[in-house]
Amino acid sequence: MLKSAPQVLEKLEDGKLNLTTVSRAQTILKTHEKLSGEKVSSILRCEMLEKIEGKSLPDVEKVLLQMFPEASSSVHQERKVVLNENTTRCSVNLPNQVEPTRKN
Repeated sequence: MLKSAPQVLEKLEDGKLNLTTVSRAQTILKTHEKLSGEKVSSILRCEMLEKIEGKSLPDVEKVLLQMFPEASSSVHQERKVVLNENTTRCSVNLPNQVEPTRKN
């Protein structure tokens, strides 16, 4: 990413981007390039970086998947976070057609 978009370093130093979001962007770009067989242009990379500045990881994923929808396979489908010894948070990506159910 640094070779194709040198402004990444400056944005990291300024705090406009962080390593986690840049890493996710790189993963999604590589997946897109692999599936499409085409390199993402420098102009599109710059546009992408501007769109993800200051965003959280979930927001970055939304932006990037709108730009590169075929790369959705690179986004984790399930996340498990242990909050403490008694509590675990689990997040799962579901298609829009599935309605989540709540236990009363």
